Amino acid sequence: MKKNIILAFAWFCLAFAVIAFFTNELRRFNRSGYKDFMRFGIVNGKFNPHTSVLKEMQFDINEIHSIKASLISEDIKFIPSNDDKILVKIIGIEENKKLPEIKKEKDALLITASKNEKKGFFFGWNYSHRIEISIPSAELYIAENDGNGRAENTISAFIDSTSSDIRICDITLKNLHFKSVSGDVIFRNSKIENQFEFNTSSGDIRGEASIYGFTGSSVSGDFKLRFLSAPKNDSTFNSTSGDFSIYLPNDITGFSCDFNSSSGDYKNRFTGSSAEKKIYDVYKTDSPRLFIKTVSGDCRIYTN
Repeated sequence: MKKNIILAFAWFCLAFAVIAFFTNELRRFNRSGYKDFMRFGIVNGKFNPHTSVLKEMQFDINEIHSIKASLISEDIKFIPSNDDKILVKIIGIEENKKLPEIKKEKDALLITASKNEKKGFFFGWNYSHRIEISIPSAELYIAENDGNGRAENTISAFIDSTSSDIRICDITLKNLHFKSVSGDVIFRNSKIENQFEFNTSSGDIRGEASIYGFTGSSVSGDFKLRFLSAPKNDSTFNSTSGDFSIYLPNDITGFSCDFNSSSGDYKNRFTGSSAEKKIYDVYKTDSPRLFIKTVSGDCRIYTN
């Protein structure tokens, strides 16, 4: 009897959700006709063709030295610019009128989520905005700074969010600071010239990049990164249950790893070492140093 009641209640909830969804779609149809009927912002995490650029702002290469974003669930994607301009686009669906604010303050670009933003979620369809930021290449910054061979004035990014995912694609940043509850950071063929700092509860760090050094903490998020070049600075990762996995270049000149865990285990392909709970492992030289501390998370170091 109890099982039948639970099953009947589940069917009632499903029917109510379906009716509510199609009622909303019919209202939209009455307002806009076929153009907006059955129009979704994101399907399974990907924007469909019905989304559009709702807001666009452009800045000169010398105007902005840092990007500071305070977000809720809006994803950000950093991509290369086609010229020497910084271009910011807000992408979404038209009926979501409360757009994130974009403004310049001294040499910083500020992006702030609207507190009244209309958000919806229905069986995999998410109505939040996406932010796309195009950044000039490091070579253009070098050209603007007397050709000294380093992108000294490349942009630093500071991102604070609840659940936003951040994608860094084919660009160079000077520094990256990321704080989130459940958002991920995904790198693709990118470079962090100085330091990558992060603090997440369940968000993952993954992809491939050249990173000089990193400092971060996570409760259950994993760190899985392929280094395109050898790290230069000492790095730290603290976690409760998140695993730490990195792929280092075969020609790395040396490094050391100080692993400390309550129940996690350790394996290093460079030295052939394996251990449980604790180990101080050196490959050729002790610098740069990796300090990995977990409660139950494992540590793996692989060759590229």
